[in-house]
Amino acid sequence: LPEVRGEDPFQIVYTSGSTGRPKGAVLAHRTAVNSSLLLPGNRIFALGAERCERRLLDMDFSFVAATIRMLRGLCNEKTLIIPTGEELSSVERLAALIEREDVTEVHWTPSRLLKLLSEPTIAAAVRRVRALALMGEKTPEGLLAAVRQHMPEAEIISNYGMSELMHLEEHLLEPGTENLLIGFGEGIGMHLLDDQGAPAAAGELGELCVSGPPARLGYYWADPEETERRYTLHPALGRIFHTGDLAVAEKGGFRLKGRADQMAKLRGMRVDLGAVEKEILTEPGIRGAVALIIGEGDRQSLCAYYTREPDANHTAPGELERRLRRRLAEELPYYMVPAFLTELAELPLNLNGKTDRLALSRMAPEKAAYQAAGSEQEKLLCELFAKVLGLPRPAGADDSFFALGGDSMAGMRLAGLLAEKGVRMEMKWLFIAPTPAQLAAYLAEEEAADAPIAPGLFRTLTPAQRTAARAAGIEEQIERVYPACAVTADRLRERDPWMMLEFWLIPFDGSTVERLQTRLAELVRAHQSLRSVFLLPEGERPVQAVLRDAPVPFSYEDCSSAGQEADTLSEKQKAYLGRLVRYDLAFPPEPARAPLYRFRLVRTGGDRAVLYLAYSHTLLDLQTVLYTVGELLDSGAVRPDGRGMEQYFARVLYGGRDEAEAYWSGLFDGHLTPLPAPAERDLKPSVRSLKAGGGALPERTLAWCRERGVTLAAALHLCLGRALLSLTGEDSCAFLSVSSGRSGTEMELAGNFTHTFPFVFKRGCSLRDCQEQLIRAGAYAWVWSLPGREPFPVKEQNALVMDMADVYEKKSEMDERRLRVDEALDGIGLKAVFLQKQSQSEVWADRLTVQYRPASGYLYSGIYDPSRTDGGFTARLFEGLSGELETLLKGEK
Repeated sequence: LPEVRGEDPFQIVYTSGSTGRPKGAVLAHRTAVNSSLLLPGNRIFALGAERCERRLLDMDFSFVAATIRMLRGLCNEKTLIIPTGEELSSVERLAALIEREDVTEVHWTPSRLLKLLSEPTIAAAVRRVRALALMGEKTPEGLLAAVRQHMPEAEIISNYGMSELMHLEEHLLEPGTENLLIGFGEGIGMHLLDDQGAPAAAGELGELCVSGPPARLGYYWADPEETERRYTLHPALGRIFHTGDLAVAEKGGFRLKGRADQMAKLRGMRVDLGAVEKEILTEPGIRGAVALIIGEGDRQSLCAYYTREPDANHTAPGELERRLRRRLAEELPYYMVPAFLTELAELPLNLNGKTDRLALSRMAPEKAAYQAAGSEQEKLLCELFAKVLGLPRPAGADDSFFALGGDSMAGMRLAGLLAEKGVRMEMKWLFIAPTPAQLAAYLAEEEAADAPIAPGLFRTLTPAQRTAARAAGIEEQIERVYPACAVTADRLRERDPWMMLEFWLIPFDGSTVERLQTRLAELVRAHQSLRSVFLLPEGERPVQAVLRDAPVPFSYEDCSSAGQEADTLSEKQKAYLGRLVRYDLAFPPEPARAPLYRFRLVRTGGDRAVLYLAYSHTLLDLQTVLYTVGELLDSGAVRPDGRGMEQYFARVLYGGRDEAEAYWSGLFDGHLTPLPAPAERDLKPSVRSLKAGGGALPERTLAWCRERGVTLAAALHLCLGRALLSLTGEDSCAFLSVSSGRSGTEMELAGNFTHTFPFVFKRGCSLRDCQEQLIRAGAYAWVWSLPGREPFPVKEQNALVMDMADVYEKKSEMDERRLRVDEALDGIGLKAVFLQKQSQSEVWADRLTVQYRPASGYLYSGIYDPSRTDGGFTARLFEGLSGELETLLKGEK
């Protein structure tokens, strides 16, 4: 015989087809040896011949696990018990075989195990089994507890593998645990990768991919497209196989979270079929469940098939389905509620013992025999079903809305027609009661129980959102609801602890407290962001809920001391402010119960006070809070003469108590000296080597600013303000920040800067007006520096320059996020910029970013990249900026 190499084909195994068309996987000799012999620590081998010497081999030999179990058994001198066809087709004969041959080791899929344990003869026969290997499918929660009742002496081994890879990993499940982790394999590489092929971050969902000998060959030659899709070349890992299994990394291994092919799309909505199945299985009396999408195009529907426990057979016909429909409608988003629920005596299994999803997908939902309507309400619903769905005659009383071709859009039309006749119907009720007879009865129940239901928008929330609102006690206060943006949603789920702390030194007189409270109350009423809380409904995307009435989070404390100098803080005052900071970090506002910001006013001297703001770094929308300060500055709320606050002297980003303690001790030292008037101050550009906008602002602009003793920020904001007002037609606008920078090959973050301040620009504002506002607001540059690098000299601008070296390591995940340009905001062409997968220096390279809010609108953020020519609002804005700069350079003095 010719010499056999490790890479030579050993076997062609066709996949089970449980999730699609069967594919012929080519396995190499090296893979067979690796799977059969070279798995150190193999738990079944370690049990010893005295415990597990008689292995039942009752699998179809088209199943790759049968080959593995056979080879392993023979190589380790085990006795293989192979049933006859008659014994495989009869549970009584199979049970007799297990008892007669004293079988000590069995290998079953969870689906087959569940089915066999429901047979009394099998349940009795397996009590002496000492080893159970689970394979082929994800193990449902709760199954292990049932297994330990029937097999009290058995050690349970979790196996992970598939036809394309033979076998990868197995490990023992300790008694009393449901810890179904996948280990890291032996002789292979197991990797958790995100959509871009990068390692998934801790706690993030990713796809399990395999490198090494199992990933070498591919599918049979007749399937090159599928081979190209599943077997890819990774730049760092070499050839890898995409398993299609989703998991998260945990200590000791990976925890399976389902299949990528269980994330289905239905009319544009993402449906997690695994979550639907899990929810069905929580209903008492349900034993097994499968959810899948059937049909094609706009005729697709979500279907679920289920089996009941034997002791649930006494439940009245239809009662189990009614309970199940109500549960699903209450616990799942409406688009994840199955249109069809079908009870089966048994879920079909394929030859490999897995649930046969392909067979289920070919089952057409049964149509009920035509039944004429009884009550007037049923007649009305039968006629409206026909009108909405275009039927030639009224629907039958027992006809399912979805079986007749209905979907969520048709359901909305039905709700509209019912509303015209004075009947209220929520979309989820149609999923609970899909036939005219059922819906008529349900509408009657809801009408009788309508009084206790909270009024207004609360009724339109999903069940999970309602539950979250009730828990927070705000169900009667909700005015509007918006989906949280992706960044906010992620930070809310992660409970991001970072807080922003802002401090201003302001003049104080007898009416300051009243003026601030009055103006803040007006601003809270005017801005939805200041009245927002955030709900985290179970299993759904977080939402921003706007409340009709929200208290102004404002407090005042008099900490002044007799004879104290106005521009200094005593140790007692510093200690008090420190306690406030520590309190806000230890007890931040709860997202669902109160707006995530707090204003505090602390009087420190006869005519001076510190205005302190703490707000969550998590919530991008609450940048409006800073605009609130800008409007306070312009309104005379702080100072009766309208000059506003004099100094904005500190901003600190805290991630918790440790950071607070590290920065607090010297926070106020050197920052309480009042700023001189504009004419008396040497105003130099804070960042001397700026190349803003990649040439959009020429060097002569910088020189022009230096010659006139004004900051670049004043010139930028004057021109940006004029360009904005010209494009938007507004009379005023506010800026939050203007950012720019240059990138290097080593992430030189010290080259980046941000001017951040509350600032209001009005028509007719001059360069000196801008400059004076910047001084009054205390504009500063916030510079990040890496270890060993000197930050830019910005202290002459009254800056608090933070060395972020210690915090930088904790926030390194920011550099792992990729740049994504989201959809246009409010139809004006601006793109929201989120940082992912790129360093901030790369994102800011040769770009200029501006954030602003027109007086009558919402916050916008735009980034200008000279290499892009999309012609959007941002491009037009910076074209306008260039024109305004030219005008400024020619005529403004």
